[in-house]
Amino acid sequence: KYLLDAYPDAAQTFDCHRRLPLHNLIARCDYVTPARLRCLRLLLDAYPHAASMRDNDGRTPYHLAKRDNHGPLVLRLLLRADPGQNPEELAELTYLAAKAKYREDGEEEFEEVP
Repeated sequence: KYLLDAYPDAAQTFDCHRRLPLHNLIARCDYVTPARLRCLRLLLDAYPHAASMRDNDGRTPYHLAKRDNHGPLVLRLLLRADPGQNPEELAELTYLAAKAKYREDGEEEFEEVP
């Protein structure tokens, strides 16, 4: 947070592989912790368009997160930052999150409405 406060353009600075800090955070995290999730949100708030930027290999942060099985919360955050990149996937992830929350609230089944 302090780095982004002192240097807001840091979230928009590419490395030699044309990766932004968002790409690097996603690529280097084996699992999601509350601190990493906070970093993800800070980077997305600072530069939401980073979610759809491609690196030298043509991958967006979303592609990296999906490849590394970061889970629906991370995928949904990335898609919501730039919903135009994959609206069908965002709709599916939103449905799955609602289904999981419904089950967490103690309900036995989640009925699909045709």
